[in-house]
Amino acid sequence: MALRTLSFPLLVLVIFGCSACANLCARKSSWFDRTCAGTDVAHSDPMCEHNLDKCTDGQKAAFEAYVECLEANNQCSLDIVAGCASRHPGGVNLMCKG
Repeated sequence: MALRTLSFPLLVLVIFGCSACANLCARKSSWFDRTCAGTDVAHSDPMCEHNLDKCTDGQKAAFEAYVECLEANNQCSLDIVAGCASRHPGGVNLMCKG
């Protein structure tokens, strides 16, 4: 009985954690799709969610800061993307090994 009581909260945390990763990946992709359409800036990260699932909380926070930096801009350019990457280097191109 005690195992069942502990299992449900753990399941909720796992589901929430994975959806938070997916949300960040979706926000990043959405920004590139919406803001960079018709420009020379291309983006593709099909492994984003898989990689973030293995990241530490600190790495995820750095990625979230990078995504928020992108979202703060209403236009797309390589300078903007590079600027966000330089301000949040720990959040760019994460390849967490978990």
